[in-house]
Amino acid sequence: MSATSFQIIVGIVGSMTGALCALAYFRHVRLERPPIGAFNARDLAVLGCFILALPPLYLAVPVGVLTGFLAVTFMAALMIALRPLVSTRVLWIAVPGLLIANILETRSMNEFAGGLQIYWLLTTLIVGIAAVGIGNLYVQGGLQLRHIAWFTLFLAVCDIFFTNVVALTPLLAISLQGRPLDPSIGFAASGFNANVGLGDMLIFCMYTTAAYKGFGRRGALLSLFVIVVFGAVGPSVIPLLAPGLFGTTAAAFVPVMTVFGPAAFASYLWLSRTLPERSGAQWIIEQAARLDRSARGPRPRVGFALPAGGLAALALAVALWSGETAVSPSPASASPDAATKLESAVVMKNVAFSPRAAKVEVGDTVTWINHDRVPHDVVASSGATFDSGTFGQGEKFEYRPTRPGTIAYVCTLHQGMNGTLTVMR
Repeated sequence: MSATSFQIIVGIVGSMTGALCALAYFRHVRLERPPIGAFNARDLAVLGCFILALPPLYLAVPVGVLTGFLAVTFMAALMIALRPLVSTRVLWIAVPGLLIANILETRSMNEFAGGLQIYWLLTTLIVGIAAVGIGNLYVQGGLQLRHIAWFTLFLAVCDIFFTNVVALTPLLAISLQGRPLDPSIGFAASGFNANVGLGDMLIFCMYTTAAYKGFGRRGALLSLFVIVVFGAVGPSVIPLLAPGLFGTTAAAFVPVMTVFGPAAFASYLWLSRTLPERSGAQWIIEQAARLDRSARGPRPRVGFALPAGGLAALALAVALWSGETAVSPSPASASPDAATKLESAVVMKNVAFSPRAAKVEVGDTVTWINHDRVPHDVVASSGATFDSGTFGQGEKFEYRPTRPGTIAYVCTLHQGMNGTLTVMR
């Protein structure tokens, strides 16, 4: 299996699971409407401002502060999504417990077999529930497919800008991988690692539910088709069909919305020409009787102790365990600080090569040392031919160049992770 095939499988399974769960949630669960008005284009404009402002902030703040922000965000999202389904008393224990488990697992994922897979399962569960809940909150609160279709075009433009003009999106994607509460769903197996970002998952959930609300079964089926073809498969195969468009073939970072956005907008235009979009008020009237029959009884009251205890435990976990942990390198490897002083040693840390551009002489031995909690590989994309295979924390790969020139290389497991080696006589 190739990295592209693995990315396609993860993309299809992840996006379809999220979209179908969002659709099932939409059909059977009623969220409380906003206390003032309804969600509309102005709310998407506010969301767009956050999308523009948050990437630089994510990269600037310390890891502990970022983890705390993500913990608060996911705490609120999970409570919104699960409150209609689970007793509030249980939620104040289960939600902080789930977030704390993710933080602890991130810290110790390399200490036992299958740790990386458990990390991804916990992360996927948290992010998936959050995307389903918040997507439904927006759509049940009033957003229509026309709002979301125009928003996908805005996101497509933003993705192109933050990828090809100001390369913040690739840096953000690789900097969050392997850290607590990584806002994405994904999986790792057989040396491959692939994921789908929270923002893309949220759009998939919103688009599917809004298409079903506005156009019924036809809208839902079309939205699922567009998500599979243009949200999962398209971004994965573009590096093979158009090498160099978004980077090297082996580790190109193709933002999903650049492919999905135009297709989603075109699909909305086709649907809107076949029949008028059903309004939120019409949907509420048609669904009220069925949902009222399945509504749950009154929720139990919760005192102050459970919310305070759950929040305190989560805050303590963020404070104690969200920072970077020390890595114990193998006896044959040097420390990161010592390695970075040598041009012939490259450290793989925080899902990046350091130094990213190294200079060596012909015949020197270049050593790549993995100090991350996640596996990496080193594969030449131009100027030479070598493939390290996957290697884990504390392990290393060596290569000795035999002729001068510039060698470009990548980690095929992590999009955007690349470097160069200048070989001199």
